[in-house]
Parts: sequence; structure tokens; C-alpha cells
Amino acid sequence: MNRQSIIEKIKKSADRYGASNEQQNKLLVSILTNVSERELFFGLYSFFYHPELQENVSERQRLAGTILLAIKPTCPLPIDGAIYAILGYWDLNIRELPWYLCEHFGQKEIQSFIEDLLPDVDDSELKKSSNTILFWVNRYKAETPNK
Repeated sequence: MNRQSIIEKIKKSADRYGASNEQQNKLLVSILTNVSERELFFGLYSFFYHPELQENVSERQRLAGTILLAIKPTCPLPIDGAIYAILGYWDLNIRELPWYLCEHFGQKEIQSFIEDLLPDVDDSELKKSSNTILFWVNRYKAETPNK
């Protein structure tokens, strides 16, 4: 399965069932678990940066973020590219995306990157996005292994 077919699956599912349909989400996770990590990442991450995927944005992004967080494909982008890509289109209510970034890069690394970035951001919308990433990152709790 390639990224375009992943995008189509997410669009159809989010538009038809929304992002909160647990049964549908489990089905998607089971279907997408064995897909190439690179194709899966770009198929899901596209919802957060691609201008043509901004219809029904809250449902589509929440579903894409939920699956990113559930499957945790490797992020092929460096931390700066991963964050810069999303600042313009990410729905600020979608906590799953910053939490995925914490899973991949580490909570402290994301916090530090955003804190270093903020003084250089002049655009008010980009500053709001950056601050909101920091808000969600500060609320992220890494899973602790069972003892």
C-alpha cells in the first residue's frame, strides 16, 4: 500500500465514521500495521501539512494522529523539518501529533526545540501553533513499562 492509498483510506474513514469510531480505528490500525513505515508516515503526516487535505480537517487530522500514535512509524524527517512542516495547517486541538513527536524524538527534545524556536517566530499564527505544540508536549506522559 502506498501513501496515496493510505491518504484515501483515512479520508474516507474520517469523512464517513469520524475519528472517534473505535471499531473502525482498530480495523485501520490492523490494516496499516504492516505497511512500509515510510509510506505510512507520509500518508498520515500529509494531513498535517498538505493544503489539499484540509477539508474536514479536525476529523481527518485526529484520525491520522491517532493512527500515528498507535503504530508509531519512524519519522524520516529531522526534528526541525517535522515541526516546520506542520505549523501552518495542524489543527491545534489534535494532541496526538505532538505526542507522536514526543514518542519519536523525546519530550525534552521537542520542548527544547520549540523553546529555542519561539523567540525567532514573528508570525502570530505560527507563534500560536508553536506555543500550542509546547502546551501539548508539556502534557505528554510517556508510557511506563509494567514492573
